[in-house]
Amino acid sequence: MNEFDITMKSRVIFSLGASGRVGVVAREFNAHRAMIVTDPGIQRAGLDTVLVESLKREHIEISVFTRVDPNPTTQNVNDGVAFAKEFSPDVIIALGGGSSLDAGKAINMIRTRGGKITDYRGMVTGGSKLPPLIAVPTTAGTGSEVSPFILISDPVTHGKIVIRDIHMIPDVAILDPTLTTSMPRSITISTGVDALVHGIEAFVAKGSQPLSQALALEAIQIIYTTLPNVIERPGDVDERGKMLIASNLAGMAFTLSYLGLAHSMANPLTRISGMAHGMAVGLMLPYVILFNEPVAQKEYARIANQIFGRQSPSDPKEATLKMASSLKRFLASLDFPENLKRAGVPEDRLEEMAEEAIRQATVRSNPREASLEEIAELYLQAYEGSEAFES
Repeated sequence: MNEFDITMKSRVIFSLGASGRVGVVAREFNAHRAMIVTDPGIQRAGLDTVLVESLKREHIEISVFTRVDPNPTTQNVNDGVAFAKEFSPDVIIALGGGSSLDAGKAINMIRTRGGKITDYRGMVTGGSKLPPLIAVPTTAGTGSEVSPFILISDPVTHGKIVIRDIHMIPDVAILDPTLTTSMPRSITISTGVDALVHGIEAFVAKGSQPLSQALALEAIQIIYTTLPNVIERPGDVDERGKMLIASNLAGMAFTLSYLGLAHSMANPLTRISGMAHGMAVGLMLPYVILFNEPVAQKEYARIANQIFGRQSPSDPKEATLKMASSLKRFLASLDFPENLKRAGVPEDRLEEMAEEAIRQATVRSNPREASLEEIAELYLQAYEGSEAFES
């Protein structure tokens, strides 16, 4: 059994209307000034209104920063740091999807420690503790409200700067299903699939252990059964709540064990094709599962048993193949393109993507080591939609 040394840092509050408690939670940190980090779309939708009213009831001064792009950039972080230094908040409240949450985490770190975001690339160890941060997700997918990771885009190279720092984990995550009911169908699907891939990759990653696997299995089961219901009934707050919890569980799982090759291959896909991150990881995962099967079939068989119950094959290899095939059908039912070609990915960029993918940090936590040639072959399989799956 793998040895492990884990930290579970976040307090998680879940209830309908929980966002209305943000003022009380902020006051528990003895806050008098709160900076809300969000994006223009969230503000236009009025999703910050409940938070603002809650903070006002506690007589907390508020300033709202909205210069966050869909893929937050180093410039967004720099602007936010300047904003924070001028306002001097006691607490930062990040409201929105993964972009706003990552921006809030980055701003909180840089305004405290100084320097540039590029100074902290990779795994940060021994850093100082950070001021209080409250995360309020409006999507169910990234798990950023409980994770130590951020992804920030370099506007020059368009590459992703990935940082891991345990101190960036928000102090409090507030999960309010009412904030997610206005999510467009496409974002609901993309973020839901992202959470599903988080669960599956976390379960088989090299750093997995009993706690991360327990969290991941529960997340996978909830998403497989709940995401189709949410698509059919977008206003169902009970189903939305289940997805928020599943995303949160998957976020905790990959915080404890990390991810794998599907995420390594997704980052170049999003940069070159512009497709949503959830679509990118989803399109790659079935092929990654088959690639990993020789070394991870027992783990995949446990996931298959969780999903299919008595209908799961007893042979681990057959169970793995059934899971990969089922995942392909599941994604097709959510209107995912059948291959990268249909998704508009240029074939002449596959080699370039492979060279970028092999440099991603999550390559090292994938259960099976992958060479540049093997990654290129996986891209080609996904491009052509080659069917190495059971029918």
